Amino acid sequence: MIRFLLVSVLLAAGLRAQGFEITDYAPREDRFLVVGRETQLRWRGEDPSIVVRAVYRPGSKVEKVEELGGGGGEVYWTPTAPGLVKLSVYRLTKGKDGKTTETEIDKEFVSVKFGGGFPLGIVVMFLAGLILFGGAGWSIRALLRASEPRA
Repeated sequence: MIRFLLVSVLLAAGLRAQGFEITDYAPREDRFLVVGRETQLRWRGEDPSIVVRAVYRPGSKVEKVEELGGGGGEVYWTPTAPGLVKLSVYRLTKGKDGKTTETEIDKEFVSVKFGGGFPLGIVVMFLAGLILFGGAGWSIRALLRASEPRA
């Protein structure tokens, strides 16, 4: 029983060591990935059967998969869209029947932010406020005009 637990722990640690590291990403230190800014993904060893993928908006109907490459121990990636992204490291193996199977070694969910603010957003917000408060002013004016005594 103890041997089984020891082997399980060592196997799990070995699989975790095959995972990857994302440079310039530390959410607790307020460092996020940004659209259009290149970042580096690194993992231990140079295994040609390793593939890295980015899945934008995972689990949704509009998810988009991007193959990032792999094999050399590092890959450079430039996020193309903001939101939640699942970064996965896979090992490809060929079976005896010739079919290729994928085994997920490690995964990381990251948040990608916009590169900057959009001036159009400020214009839309100003226009919405103008419509909202303009409509409220018009309503109050119409209400007060209706309650004036007629001579």
